[in-house]
Amino acid sequence: MSNTENNVNAAAAISSSSDMIECTHKTIIPVLIDAVYSRTPIIIWGNTGVGKTELLHQLARMFGIEPRDRQRYIDQRMNSCDAPDVRGCIFPDKETGRTVVYPPAWIPTAKDGLPRFIVLEEINTIQDDTVQAALYEMLQERRNGDIDLADEVAIFATANLEEDNGPTVELAGPVKNRVKHIRLLNTVECWLEMAEANNYHPFLTAYIRRYGMEKLYAPDFEKNAFRTNRTWSKVNQTISNPLYQETLGKEWGYKHIVPDFVLPKFAAGTPLPVQDYAAIIASIGTTIGGSGANEFSTFVTHAQSVLPLMKIFDEGNLIPENQIINITDHQYYALIDMMRRTMIDRHEAGKAINDVFIRNMLNTIMIGAKNSSLLSTEFRQANMLRINQAMKSQFTVKVMQYRSQLGQIGADACEYFKQAGAALSEMAAA
Repeated sequence: MSNTENNVNAAAAISSSSDMIECTHKTIIPVLIDAVYSRTPIIIWGNTGVGKTELLHQLARMFGIEPRDRQRYIDQRMNSCDAPDVRGCIFPDKETGRTVVYPPAWIPTAKDGLPRFIVLEEINTIQDDTVQAALYEMLQERRNGDIDLADEVAIFATANLEEDNGPTVELAGPVKNRVKHIRLLNTVECWLEMAEANNYHPFLTAYIRRYGMEKLYAPDFEKNAFRTNRTWSKVNQTISNPLYQETLGKEWGYKHIVPDFVLPKFAAGTPLPVQDYAAIIASIGTTIGGSGANEFSTFVTHAQSVLPLMKIFDEGNLIPENQIINITDHQYYALIDMMRRTMIDRHEAGKAINDVFIRNMLNTIMIGAKNSSLLSTEFRQANMLRINQAMKSQFTVKVMQYRSQLGQIGADACEYFKQAGAALSEMAAA
């Protein structure tokens, strides 16, 4: 693809509203990288739980910053700040007879050439106008009192939208005029890309791929627990927790082993969580709501019947086509995502991905397509062309490029099946 085509695609993915540009999780990254190098403060606006903070964590890691490193990732919660928390405190100096300003401890003073992020979380929850005024100098002159920020310090802020029922306030005009404004849009495609990159449980990615935005993001501010990108991340933390894999393995027939999953280091003798399936589902319910937890559990119950096919796949054998023909849509989504996960794991472990793995995935995608009478001839032809193009690459050499093409074909098929299912439902209702 040419640079011109890339620029056109980027422009199509970034739209402008009356007062800010709108980006997805994918298209916002180049804008944020530019802000680091141009030393331009940016406020990221977005709905509750769409992943604004998680996005900045991702960006920080791209610059070699671990978000837990408080010396380099300075996360300041603005809803609890007073003016001295930003500007510092004034004290008399008895020796000079003058006053001196003691800057707040979170202002970075190091000049070691290492990149650092200042993140002003929930900047539009500042209730005190003097706190906003205290930010003027930092946002414009990149200075706090007598401290000049190093060139490598980038300043970001996050802001929730008024429609999300939070305690937001109008930002002062001088603050608005000192920063760039970006609205972070929420898309299923970007969430799935993030989830795959972070080794999310394949049953969870299959569920979101199957139902889309309807299940990914459904905030209900009248309730305590509801579905957002943030709460699904917490669900993944639960169902990927090594402590629960024995129980989930018995119930779901599948253990999701995440090698780099970090467990807290408690002292010896500390009681372990109760290994009870109902308790795990109840725990998920406290995050996304009881009905959401039950729907997800029901989906997994239907989807897990493809595990015998996955056993054949994992062993590197060809799955008989007659065993794929009659799978349901729940099983189809689960099988595709588990195959994708296996191929990624094999690649990252340095194991070969031979043509049997590839043929299994292609057969699953195309048999699913052939069995749907609602799929158009154009859809079949377009995807067969992409499959043939992908087949020309060397599997072991260009596996990442090939995996991307498979993923897009699978995503297209899933989207088409979803639309076909909706059409059938409307016909049945009529």
